[in-house]
Amino acid sequence: MVLTPLIYSLNSINTRYFNIMPTENRKQVILALLILSMILVVGAAYAYALTESEAEAKFQQLGCVNCHKEGGVAPTFDGVVDEIKDWAKEYPTIDAAVKAEHNEDSFDDLMDEMAANAGVDPSQVTDLKEFFEGVYNEAKASAGGGGGEAGGLPFSPVELGVIIVIIVIVLAIAFYLLRKK
Repeated sequence: MVLTPLIYSLNSINTRYFNIMPTENRKQVILALLILSMILVVGAAYAYALTESEAEAKFQQLGCVNCHKEGGVAPTFDGVVDEIKDWAKEYPTIDAAVKAEHNEDSFDDLMDEMAANAGVDPSQVTDLKEFFEGVYNEAKASAGGGGGEAGGLPFSPVELGVIIVIIVIVLAIAFYLLRKK
C-alpha cells in the first residue's frame, strides 16, 4: 500500500516525539502547528500576487509598452486596468468579456497572444495574467457581483484548489496524530 510508509513515519514521529509529553500538551502542540501551517499556506498565496506597481514594472520589462502606450495601438497599463474594471461591471466572467471585446476564446488565449506579440514566452506573463484576473475579481466583488471567477482572491481557482488540498492534508495528519490509541 502506498500510504504504509507515510503512516509508519507518522506513527514513529507520534511515538518518538509526542509521547514524551502529556497528552494535553501534545494536542496543543499539534493544534499550534496546524494553525501555523494554514497561516503560512494562505499567507504565501497572498504574498505571491503582484502589487499594482510590480505588475506595471513587469508590464514595462516585458516590452508590453511598445504597443500599450499613449498614442499606441493599445491602452496604457492604467488603461488596461480601467478596461478590466469596466468588464467586471458588464460581463459575468473575464472570459466572456474577452470573447465579446477581443474575439478571443478566453483571457488566457488573449494573454498568450499578447505575449507572442511582445516576443516573450507565455509563461513569462503568468503573474500578469493573475494580477489582471485579480483586478477583475476585486472589481466584480466591489460591484456586488459576487467576486468573479475566483471569489475576489488574488490567485486563480487552481491555486485555490491546491491551498484547499494542502489544508485538508494538514488536517488529516493532525487528526491522525491526535487520535486515541
